[in-house]
Amino acid sequence: DPAATAAPAPETFAATPAPMATPADPAADAGMAPGAVDSDAAALQQTQAAALTMLCGDADRGRALVTELGQRAATDPAQRRLLIKCSGWSGDPRVVPWLIQQMPDLKVARLVGEAFTTITGADLARLDLENIHQPDAPPSGPSDDPDDDDVSMDEDDSLPWPNVEKIRGWWSREGARFTPGVRHLLGEPVDAASLHRVLQDGTQRVRSQAAYLRCAIAPGTPLFNVAAPQWRQVRALKTPAG
Repeated sequence: DPAATAAPAPETFAATPAPMATPADPAADAGMAPGAVDSDAAALQQTQAAALTMLCGDADRGRALVTELGQRAATDPAQRRLLIKCSGWSGDPRVVPWLIQQMPDLKVARLVGEAFTTITGADLARLDLENIHQPDAPPSGPSDDPDDDDVSMDEDDSLPWPNVEKIRGWWSREGARFTPGVRHLLGEPVDAASLHRVLQDGTQRVRSQAAYLRCAIAPGTPLFNVAAPQWRQVRALKTPAG
């Protein structure tokens, strides 16, 4: 369904209050040129550049990236996945209806569920918004075929399967409490206090986002090292500067 997979409107993506230095041309630096993603290293570089653009860039850069990804998403599964990730990184509740539209597609359902949770904070398992029984999804990850050269692991393997109807119901009840155009992370508008809570209690992937957002809203703040030893992170989080 082209209407279901079309990108969310570029104007949906709001600016971070105080942008950090990001690639001057996100479409180019995020690897948008045809054939740019030819290897795992190139794909990782593209994802990192896109994350910085969405988390720390201004609105114009975010819109440019979303527009470029949207043009490629219909024919390139990797670009569609990156578009979904960018939607979650935007933190804007206005993209949630588009995310819910993508959930019936089993190839991206779990990734979309993660993006939904990143914005809303809705824990699919705790709120009974997941499918307990795994759907009959297309195969992913390494296979038993000795002639299959693809040994990459399934990136979504640990993520829950969203229950689309339950999530639609949850959003119809809860969506009004989210302010359109305001960046949210795990259900809270982004500010210093909410980011501190995410760094203390969030999953590692969301903590990484919080670390970059903290720099974006307070220029000059050192980037919190989410890969540091636990004792060092605990000590750093005891002070407001982190």
